[in-house]
Amino acid sequence: MGNIILLTARISLFQMLKVSQASSNRTIRFIVISLFLNFFPLQSVISQIPSLPEGPVSVHATLEPLDSLLKKISTVTGVHFAYSPDRIHSDQKVTLEINGKPLREVLDTLCHLTKCKYHVKEGSILLIPAKEMNLAGRKKGIKTYSLTGTIRDNKSHELLPGGTIFIPSIQKGTVSNSYGFFSITLPVGTYKIRFSYLGYKPVTTTVVLNNDIERTIDLATEPASLREIIVPGLENAAVLAENTLGNIRINPASIDAMPSLLGEKDVIKSLEIVPGIRFFGDGSTFFFVRGGNRDQNLIRIDDAPVYNPSHILGVFSTVIPEAVKSIKIYKGFFPADIGERLSSVVDIRTKDGSMTGMHMEGSAGIVSARLSVQGPVKKDKSSFFLAGRRSYFQWLLSRQNPSLKNLHFYDFNGKYNNILNEKNRLYFSLYSGHDLYKQQGQPGISSGITWGNISSSFRWNHLFNPRLFANTTLYGGSYDYDLVSSFENNISWHSHVANFGIKTDLGYYTRPGNKIKTGMKVSGHNFNPGNIVYHKQVVGGTFPIVPIKNTMNTSLYVLKEQKITPGISCQYGLRLNGWFNMGDTWEYRYNEDLSLVDSTRYPAGKIYHSTYSVEPRFSFTVQINRNSYIRAGYSLTTQYMHMITN
Repeated sequence: MGNIILLTARISLFQMLKVSQASSNRTIRFIVISLFLNFFPLQSVISQIPSLPEGPVSVHATLEPLDSLLKKISTVTGVHFAYSPDRIHSDQKVTLEINGKPLREVLDTLCHLTKCKYHVKEGSILLIPAKEMNLAGRKKGIKTYSLTGTIRDNKSHELLPGGTIFIPSIQKGTVSNSYGFFSITLPVGTYKIRFSYLGYKPVTTTVVLNNDIERTIDLATEPASLREIIVPGLENAAVLAENTLGNIRINPASIDAMPSLLGEKDVIKSLEIVPGIRFFGDGSTFFFVRGGNRDQNLIRIDDAPVYNPSHILGVFSTVIPEAVKSIKIYKGFFPADIGERLSSVVDIRTKDGSMTGMHMEGSAGIVSARLSVQGPVKKDKSSFFLAGRRSYFQWLLSRQNPSLKNLHFYDFNGKYNNILNEKNRLYFSLYSGHDLYKQQGQPGISSGITWGNISSSFRWNHLFNPRLFANTTLYGGSYDYDLVSSFENNISWHSHVANFGIKTDLGYYTRPGNKIKTGMKVSGHNFNPGNIVYHKQVVGGTFPIVPIKNTMNTSLYVLKEQKITPGISCQYGLRLNGWFNMGDTWEYRYNEDLSLVDSTRYPAGKIYHSTYSVEPRFSFTVQINRNSYIRAGYSLTTQYMHMITN
């Protein structure tokens, strides 16, 4: 009986100190509690209290202070809680939705959310801080399950890359990958999860995680409106802690707000809003990143390279605005899965096409007309997207230059995607663009310039299990440039570069904030630096023949994203590259006076030069306070291919 009275006195003391927390001295309170605990050992105090109730318990709380929630549980179950306000933050907000579960399961979930541990001694519960909280719960014996799925547009079912998945009660979350897929592993329990994407209305849903769950989240676009700006605090402050050093996402909708030349919206010129990117001049699409050269930037459309993203010698870019789904820019720091260039990589993803209904969009301006069509091939299973652009501004210049016979450019984007089943999805993408400038020279002879890009990719997404995601891509691209001396006789100075490769990436989602990614790539290049061509055949004559080159490039990488503590996260990895020069080709040898002395022939498949590089990558993010972060990183990057211009 005396032990029970002592326990009651101790609980009352805790509550008295907790209530007077705002006005009490923390040091004095800590000393009093420590002395009291030393004089009255808990083991003997609670030894006479009845056992823990086993009946079902229902708890409903939304952002409720912990002390209030504990009183509610105590009223329902009759158990008593003891804790130190210095060690347990009783004012922290908790969201908990549990219906008819055993009290032990309620306590397991509650302690996971509040980062504490509990000891049960015959019906009384003592809360103490957890020294190391294992979020996945595997070391504590708590069952864990995975929530996986995709985020998509509610009307077109277009997958949304870079969507945010956030759990306010535990301040944890993740981001969907380039294909809209996400995976997060948590202990068993009930969670309110917020799904959001820039330009869309957020959706909050309650998930009872008692087994592996797959969800498809549909988000509706949120119309822009002018309203009062209120900054109550960062609800998704934990999202700022994502280790996003050196990469920025641009919402395609922001392209409409950018100033345009002659009414032409331009995707590449919209990069001007990104710090560190400077364009060659007003109206140009050629850009430089942090002092690098123009050829140190790589532009990819659905993983396939585009070597010259410009029309009319850099006045307009080759990307059709209506075809763009997302734009992600890597600059400064590259994660281990990004390479090949020194300054930046611009990753453009095109729209998949609506799976619910047919849609058509078009526009016409002074310079060009655009049209896009999308719709389902088989509803909710497969879809297509087609977009085209054609210029017609020749009439603006013909009066000033009567010898102008033709001046135009065009672009075409096509995409097909097919959901084979819940674990497999296929994509096929195609881009083609071309420029032509043709003028009348001598009688019966016309000359000019023509150039064009073509790129294509075939991708396969496969979900091995709720935590393991794979993407395999077969891709190719080429760029041709011709300085034509006679269109009629088919004579030109021709330059060409082509690339073909295959790559595969694996992503393993271990727990919130932790992911392992690895992959490999093998690709080949074919280069014609520039030769006189007659009817598509390289000829010599008074001009020397420049050898056509063939190369092979291999890459292997592994990286890990890790949440060390709630306020510190890091990303580290390693990238291995190999570059090989191969035949069929020949190499010239020159003396000190730059006179040709000899040449060596290399047969097809013969590797006559090779080089390798090891590229470590590391970055970290440290949270200073709720709204302030420090980010830093180190990356070593190698570029093997360079452009020489006149």
